[in-house]
Amino acid sequence: MPGIPKPPERMLSEEQNNSTTPWGMLQENSAGIKEEVQADPETPVGTDGSTEVTPEPSEPEMYSGPLEKAPLLELGNDLADARIFFSDAVDIAKYAISNGPEAPEEGQPVLLIFGGVCVPVYENSDPEKLEAAWARVMRGHCDQQIKVPDPYSEHPVMAETYPLVIKTLDDIPEKVLAAEAREDEARRNDEDDYDIQRADTIINRKEKYEGLKEKLWDVEIRLAGAAAAQLPPNIYGDRDNPIQAEPFTSEFEARGVMYSSYTFLLAKLMQDHLNNNETATVADIAEEALKILDIRVNTSDPLFNAVTGYLLPDSAWDWDHGQELLGWYNEVRERQSGYRSPLPPEAQ
Repeated sequence: MPGIPKPPERMLSEEQNNSTTPWGMLQENSAGIKEEVQADPETPVGTDGSTEVTPEPSEPEMYSGPLEKAPLLELGNDLADARIFFSDAVDIAKYAISNGPEAPEEGQPVLLIFGGVCVPVYENSDPEKLEAAWARVMRGHCDQQIKVPDPYSEHPVMAETYPLVIKTLDDIPEKVLAAEAREDEARRNDEDDYDIQRADTIINRKEKYEGLKEKLWDVEIRLAGAAAAQLPPNIYGDRDNPIQAEPFTSEFEARGVMYSSYTFLLAKLMQDHLNNNETATVADIAEEALKILDIRVNTSDPLFNAVTGYLLPDSAWDWDHGQELLGWYNEVRERQSGYRSPLPPEAQ
């Protein structure tokens, strides 16, 4: 999880490199991520005599068993939409097993819905193996699906069907995994395959976040809000002794911290560009910075409103370029809603 302090209550709450990072470098490869297709140690042979094995498309069978009675971890909306990382969602699930008001029986899991996938989380689940298994299902390699009742309705019709994580990669033959990896790579070459694009974005989110954080570590931002009084200028502290955070125990806490974490990254991205281009303005770079963070410029998106709103004048963080950002935000709002404020910019 990000090593930053918790947000204030009124909010929704490793090589050293001291040089600035070129803006173009952040645009081209913001996380330094490269997808690799694992080579199969043995050359697979298909039924037609070819050297390729292609997974047969089929409808996943419906699961029937004890998981149907496992308690659902009720976290409101899907945590993936709030930029919470999978590993942190697992921490919240494990905390619920030990401390939740409706903790499962000993040895039983809770069901976590993350990225539209149902993940059974046990108290002794291996986080890395669980994440790898979840990532496989996220990319469409689903063996079973499960009906999960709506926790807010007693009507059986309200049950939702989710792809189910039922196997770890240890339970799947290497030839099958290699064939699935080739299929994933082929789908990535199809610009219209939005499902694989979405899956990769969510799966790689933590790695991308950490990559940007490392590149922008030394970029300082000036925050005038009372909530920022105890933060160092670079937010993260000393590289050798960074600010540490405790594991999340609730959805509310995780959501607030992640909104603040992306707020700081947005400010650092824009500040880095302003530092390196004297003629640049916030209006010139705000949209591109948000694109790097995979945040839609959409005033109906809570995440967009949070990361921009926290930087505006008189907000909890109050960035020193907040007034310029407010002018840009108002232009976006007017463009998307057709509403035009009768007040001058300084009064809005």
